[in-house]
Amino acid sequence: MQSVTPGSVRAVMFVLGFLYAAAPGLAPSAEASTGLSFLKMGAGARAMALGGAVVSNVDDASAVYWNPAALAQLSGMHAELMHNESFQDVRYEFASVTRRLNDRHAVGLAFNGVWMDQLRGYDETGRFEGDFGYYGLAVEAAYGLAVMERISVGVLASYLQEGMDVFSTSGMALGFGLQAREIVRGLHAGVAVRNLGGSMEYERESFDLPLTVQGGATYVLPVRALDGRFLVSAEARKIRDEDANLLFGAEYRYRENARLQTGYRSGLDTQDVTFGFAVGNHRFQGQYALVPFSENLGEQHTFSVS
Repeated sequence: MQSVTPGSVRAVMFVLGFLYAAAPGLAPSAEASTGLSFLKMGAGARAMALGGAVVSNVDDASAVYWNPAALAQLSGMHAELMHNESFQDVRYEFASVTRRLNDRHAVGLAFNGVWMDQLRGYDETGRFEGDFGYYGLAVEAAYGLAVMERISVGVLASYLQEGMDVFSTSGMALGFGLQAREIVRGLHAGVAVRNLGGSMEYERESFDLPLTVQGGATYVLPVRALDGRFLVSAEARKIRDEDANLLFGAEYRYRENARLQTGYRSGLDTQDVTFGFAVGNHRFQGQYALVPFSENLGEQHTFSVS
């Protein structure tokens, strides 16, 4: 296999940016100074189904990714495995486990990674230089603290690595979160900062992490006549070098046995509406999410068990 030369790295990064835009994420321009686009992809099928509007309501092990403060609001032990099927043979996996230590303290560990094989590399003149592979991964440890009965804070530390053919880079990032439950009856709020860290570098090409700030509110309305409850969430997200986006999610939960979800993300070029459903109980649950894409890109299918 021929290696990708340093001069082709910028072109390769643009191609990867396009792929991640449908995996899903926000499509960066060719001049964007941020890298590690897989960090924008999200985690957990429920979050995908709700359009990513979960910082204020995450209630499973994906809290390690979305908002470490939520760990202190979870009871007992939670675990989640996620598999994502997307176009161009993009493989994305997520695994997480959390543990409530006592009334105030909780911890969590997570892994997420993306892999692609047989990508075609070109130099600046458009000459084909050979196939190559790509991977990106994050190993994360989180801590949540309940500072009051319904208010918690959290911190996240991440080890990041990305490799492209013969090139690779690694670094560290931090994240922080705040979550407030039942501000008034049925109303929750949350905010999180993710991917806070220094720049990373491929050879002589440096780039910043996709620093992300996201926050909003969730309202939960019990519906006794239907033996369940409705959840609606609205959040705003800003990623470095990209426009701010609005995220909306809605979920109907029937007892603890089933959930139906839909979501909407504003400002994305390739997708907006999301769908999903879950079945199970308080001990074991399976979740599916569907993300349709425009421009004949197909669909993304995400599966989680927790």
